Amino acid sequence: METRVLTFLQRVKHWWSRRPTIRYSKVVRVSSMSDVPADTKNKIYLVGSASTLKWVLLMCPCARRHRLSVPLMRSISPHWKVFDHGKTLTLWPSLWLNEESCGSHFWLKRSRVEWAFGDDVSEHL
Repeated sequence: METRVLTFLQRVKHWWSRRPTIRYSKVVRVSSMSDVPADTKNKIYLVGSASTLKWVLLMCPCARRHRLSVPLMRSISPHWKVFDHGKTLTLWPSLWLNEESCGSHFWLKRSRVEWAFGDDVSEHL
């Protein structure tokens, strides 16, 4: 039994040590999608007016660095909630991309990527 616990803890330590720490540098507020560059680099773009936010755009934290468009409008399903902290933002729920895209699964909390436990990021690098 003790060996199983140790093995599990070793696996958790190994999993945690392979996670890249990714923090987006800035939140940029724009009024329309046309104001967002093709490569958002290390920035998060919040699209819409102060009263009606419509989209969050960012580059995926996987090695492919493809662009993600996350809907915030209730008229689109699924949609996410954004919590604007001024210089950072949080999205809820997690972002879980399909395998055709990259298969990444993570939360964005205060502009920092928190990988879902059990998601082996090495498969996406």
